[in-house]
Amino acid sequence: MREPCRRLAGVDVRLGRAGHRGAVAPSNAVADKTRRFPWDETIAVGLGLLRLSPRDFWAMTPRELGHAMRILLPSDAPKRQALETLMAMFPDARRGEQK
Repeated sequence: MREPCRRLAGVDVRLGRAGHRGAVAPSNAVADKTRRFPWDETIAVGLGLLRLSPRDFWAMTPRELGHAMRILLPSDAPKRQALETLMAMFPDARRGEQK
C-alpha cells in the first residue's frame, strides 16, 4: 500500500502514519548531489558558543539564528590613523591628574 503523497511548491511531502511528515526532498533533487544541512555545526554554535538554552535554540527561526551568529564574525576594528585621531581627541589622563 502506498503512503499518501502531496505536492507543495515543487516539494514532495510524504505522509506516514497518523499524518506525520516524513522525508521532505525537492522533486528535482538528485540523491548523490544533495547537500545535507550542517546540524552538528549549527547546534554546536547555538548551544555551545552562543550559550542558548535548547528551548530558545529550537524556537529560533533560521534568520534569527543567522543574526545571532553575526557576533562571532570578525569586527571591523578602527584603522591606525582613525585610532590615533581618537587618541588625540580623547587623551588618557596621566597618573595623579584629574580628567
